[in-house]
Amino acid sequence: VHWPGEFGRYVGYGSSEQAGGHSARAVAGYLIHFWPGDHPVTQRIAAVASWAAAILLVRLLPDGPSRRYLRAVLGITGLATVLFAIYTRLGIDDLRDNYIGFFSYALPLLVITVVVLAAVELLRSRAPRVTSPRVAMRRVVAVGAVVALVAGLVAAVESPRLDTPRYDDVPTLPAAMASLTGRAAGRPIVLELRRGDSMPDAMALLLAGERRGTRICIRDPRWTWMVTKELVCTAGEVSTGQRALLGAPGDVPTGSTVIATLDTTVLSVPAAGSAPAG
Repeated sequence: VHWPGEFGRYVGYGSSEQAGGHSARAVAGYLIHFWPGDHPVTQRIAAVASWAAAILLVRLLPDGPSRRYLRAVLGITGLATVLFAIYTRLGIDDLRDNYIGFFSYALPLLVITVVVLAAVELLRSRAPRVTSPRVAMRRVVAVGAVVALVAGLVAAVESPRLDTPRYDDVPTLPAAMASLTGRAAGRPIVLELRRGDSMPDAMALLLAGERRGTRICIRDPRWTWMVTKELVCTAGEVSTGQRALLGAPGDVPTGSTVIATLDTTVLSVPAAGSAPAG
């Protein structure tokens, strides 16, 4: 209806600041991080073994709905892996940001699930059609062994931490807020980021302002995707608000007054009459 809508934004966002993208080795290392194991070597072994077992067991299944279904699951998982590899190479700026790939913990889980289902189906389809208690017990033991093995692999997955980020857990934040609100004297505080990696401390200030009822906003509308439109300054706030600069210690402009050192940045107030950052 509103073409191109969000598609254009996805295309524009899916390009990394890393010129030329990351190397194939770096991409493989990032993808393998989400497989079971606490070491890259064991993770590679788990990935290769799981994929090999899944493909072999599915090929051994007799033709039928189960085989077609599990083959489709493997195909979708493989496609998802390829797409994630492409995005990793071209769209992720810093491969140390593991949270970007947390969703891909589902991929090894899918492959391991295929191994379990295919093994159970093979046992069921090839077992003799008898009702002997001894044979039945053997089936139970065999299936239980497969399930236990896969459960062990699943338990070995290094689960992502789901702790809620506490951006406002900065020791010097209360003093910084007190100094800022005192200088603002009721006016909105217009926050200017000197560089992109200042965003974590900017989030601390924004959250502190929300919780204390103090209006703090980001001057540059380019950060809307991160902080939402509600926390981007309006034209009126930019013209009347109290400017505050956030950046590395070497980014403090001449004549500015340093208010506080936060976690990794320095918060300062520019000299009266100085031009805002571009």
